[in-house]
This record gives sequence, C-alpha cells and structure tokens, in this order.
Amino acid sequence: FHVVIVAFIKSLDALFLLMFFLVIGLVFFSSIIYFAEQTQSKFDRDLGCWVYTDASNDPGKISPYQSIPHSIWWCIVTMTTVGYGDTFPITPLGKAVAGCTMIFGLLLLAFPVGVLGAKFSEQFEAEKAEVRKRKLQSRMKDH
Repeated sequence: FHVVIVAFIKSLDALFLLMFFLVIGLVFFSSIIYFAEQTQSKFDRDLGCWVYTDASNDPGKISPYQSIPHSIWWCIVTMTTVGYGDTFPITPLGKAVAGCTMIFGLLLLAFPVGVLGAKFSEQFEAEKAEVRKRKLQSRMKDH
C-alpha cells in the first residue's frame, strides 16, 4: 500500500495538470455545446426557456442546454464516459461537438493512467532494491 501512496504523491504534478485541463475542457465544451444546440432552438418568452424549433429532430421539446452552467452536467457525463443518456444533443453540430468532447475526455483520462503506472513501477522497483539492500546488509552483519 505504501508503494501506491508514494507513487500517487510523486504523480501530483500530473494530476494537478489533469484537473486544470479538465476544468478548461468543461468550460470550453460546455460553451460550445450550448451554442451548437441553440442553432435549432428559439427562446420561448412564455415558458422562459429555449425550445427546439420545427427544423430540429425534436420540435417543441425544451432544450436541456438552457445555459452554459446547465451544459456542464452533460459535459462531465460525456467527458468521463459515464453517458447516462439523460441529456444528449440532437442537432448535427451538437453531435459533432459531442464526438469531439468524447475523444477529448478519453485522451484526458488516459493521460494520468500512464503517468501513475510509470510512477508506480518506479516506486515498486525502488522498494524491491531497498529490500535487497537490507537483506544484504543483514547478511554482512551476520558474518
């Protein structure tokens, strides 16, 4: 367990970088999907929300992308590959943005796996070397 903790601590720089890019990606893709889905929506003053127009695949439906903060939920679910299916784009431009968001999320999540794996391997080898060194020292003392 000690090896995992030390490897994690040695990977903190990469994990902070991951969090930075995650936040940047969330803001960027949430903004893009919001504007992409508004290409086939109009603001209904009576309802006080964005509604898909007749040009869309789902006319009259209230858009789940009412604002950029509303879009962040979709972005988190998409980037982390959870994909609940509760919100999804219906415009062609929105679907293209969704594809880019998925790829970005996969690449972003793959990055720390490699870093953590390398740090774990380094720490594991260092621990094995330390155990060998202690055994050798104890044998030397015994003779």
